[in-house]
Amino acid sequence: MKKKISTSTYSFEDLRQNNCIYVDKTKYLYEMIMAPKGQFFCARPRRFGKSLMISMLETLFQGKRSLFKDLFIEKGFDIDGKPIDYDWEQFPVIHINLAKCDSSSPEKLEAWLKYTLRKIAKSYDIEPESDYASIMFESLIDQLVEKTGKKVVLLLDEYDKPLTDNIRNGKIEAIRTELEGFYSVIKGEEENLRFTFITGITKFSQVSIFSKLNNLTDISRDKKYAEMFGYTEDELLQYFGEYIEEALASDVKDTEGISLDRKGLLDRLKSQYDGFCFFPGTETLYNPVSVGKFFNEGCLFKNYWYDTATPAFLVELAREKPLYLSDSANLIVSESAISAFNVVDFQKSSFSKIQLMVLLLQTGYLTIDAWEPGHGAKDLFYRLRFPNDEVALSFDRLLVRAYTGLDEGDSMQYVQRITSAAFSGNTPQMIELLKTFFAGFSYQIDQPDEGHYQTIVYCIFKLCGMHIDMEHATNIGRIDAALHTGKHLYIIEFKFQKTAGLAIEQIEEKKYAEKFILPAREKGCRIHLLGINFSVEDRNIIDDYVEKLI
Repeated sequence: MKKKISTSTYSFEDLRQNNCIYVDKTKYLYEMIMAPKGQFFCARPRRFGKSLMISMLETLFQGKRSLFKDLFIEKGFDIDGKPIDYDWEQFPVIHINLAKCDSSSPEKLEAWLKYTLRKIAKSYDIEPESDYASIMFESLIDQLVEKTGKKVVLLLDEYDKPLTDNIRNGKIEAIRTELEGFYSVIKGEEENLRFTFITGITKFSQVSIFSKLNNLTDISRDKKYAEMFGYTEDELLQYFGEYIEEALASDVKDTEGISLDRKGLLDRLKSQYDGFCFFPGTETLYNPVSVGKFFNEGCLFKNYWYDTATPAFLVELAREKPLYLSDSANLIVSESAISAFNVVDFQKSSFSKIQLMVLLLQTGYLTIDAWEPGHGAKDLFYRLRFPNDEVALSFDRLLVRAYTGLDEGDSMQYVQRITSAAFSGNTPQMIELLKTFFAGFSYQIDQPDEGHYQTIVYCIFKLCGMHIDMEHATNIGRIDAALHTGKHLYIIEFKFQKTAGLAIEQIEEKKYAEKFILPAREKGCRIHLLGINFSVEDRNIIDDYVEKLI
C-alpha cells in the first residue's frame, strides 16, 4: 500500500504507525548517540523537520525499536556496511518544545515552563521541588537520575522562539533574562545528562546555552551533518517515486499550463523547491513541507514557503533596513558575523544590513552558495543566494509588505489588476495602478531613494508572475528593467527627480531595445519603451510617464 504524505505530523511514532513517508535520517544520529554523552545544537529554518527529529530522538531513547523497523539504525550496519551495536537502552527523557509556549511576558513564560516540567514529572510519577522554573528544572533532572539510576536525555526544541517572538516589542531583554536562568541549569547538570540536542532557527550569542556550555557542539554548518534536514534529490526520487509517476499520469502542468514530461517535472520541482545548502559544496536540499504540499495539493507549483516559514518580525526589520536590488549582487557574510549574531541588536535602529542578511540566512530566505575568498582577511566568508524560485518570490512578497505597509490582501489586489493591464498592453492603466499603489503606502521609510522605488516596482512585477530582468546588461549600458509579458515587452528606465522624457532619451541613445527587436518580431511581440520618473516630495510617479512603441 502506498505510504501517505504528512506535512503536519511532528510525532515520529504517529508518522510510523499511520503508514506515512519518513525519509530515513537515522544514519546521521548514530555517531552522535554512540558517544557516552554528547551535547549538540543545530539551527535550521522553520518547516525543515526539526521537531520531527526531536520526536524521533525521544522515541529512540525510549527504546521503541519496533518503530525503527527497516531504518538505517535498526538494520545494524553503518555507512560503510560494517555492523553497528546500538543496544536500544532506555533512558529518562525531558522533551521541551518552546514552539508551544506563551512568551508574551516573562511571567507567562515562567508559568508555561513550570506547567511543562510538572507534566513531564507526572509521567515519571515524581514531584519536582520549588515554585521557580529553573530550580524545578534542576530538581526534575536530579530526581529522574535518582529514580531510574540512569542519566537523562534532554531534548530542547525551538529554544529561541520566545526571543524571536519578542524581537521588536521591548520585552526581549526580560525574556532573555528569564531564559538565561532556565538554560543555565543545563551547565550545572552536565554530569547527569546522557545526551542533549537543542534546535532553533537562529543561534543567538549572549544566551547562556552558548556562552556557558563549553562542550556544546554546533553542527549547523558542519559538512558531516549538512544533509541531515531536508531532502536530497536521491531521497526525493526514492521516497516519492510513486507520487512522481502519478503526477505524470495525471498530465501535470507548469504555471503556464504546459504539460510536463518526467525531466520537465523534475527540473521544475528542483527550481521551485530545491536549493537549500548548509555547507559550501554539499548537495542542495528540497524543503520537506513544500514537497509534501505539492503532492498533496494536486501537484500545483504554488508558493508554500511564505505562509509556513516566514517569521512575522522579518517584515518589520526589512522595513527599517531596506535591502535593494543592488544588495543582491553582494550577499557576502563572514563566519564571525554569523557567530556574533545577537538578538538584542535588533532592538536598536542601528542594526546593519549585514546583521539582517545573517538573519535572512538563518531563517532560510538566503542560503550558502559557495566560499568567498577572504582577500587576506583571517576569517571565513560565505557567498549567499536565494535557494529557489519559491523563496525568491516569498522574499518579493515580504519586501512589498515591508516597504508599503499594506496588508497582504490589499497589495495582492493591486498585483492582480496590474497583471491584467500589463499583459493586455494597457500601459496607461498599469501606470495609474502603480501610482494608486504608491499613494496608499504608510511610508515608514524616511528617505526613499531610487533604489527603494525600483525595488518595489521589481517586486510588484515579479508577484504579477511576469519575467523581469533588472539591471539588464547590454554592450553599451545597463537597462533598468526589461519586462516580458508574452505579447508585450517593456524596456523601462527609471529616473529620480528628473523627467520621464530624459529616461526615454537614454533608452534611445544607449539603444537598449536593439537586442530585443528581432526576437520580438519573430514572436509577434510589441515593444514598449517606458520612462518613469519618481519624486521624493510626492513619494510617487510624477509627470506621468513617456511611452514609445516600436
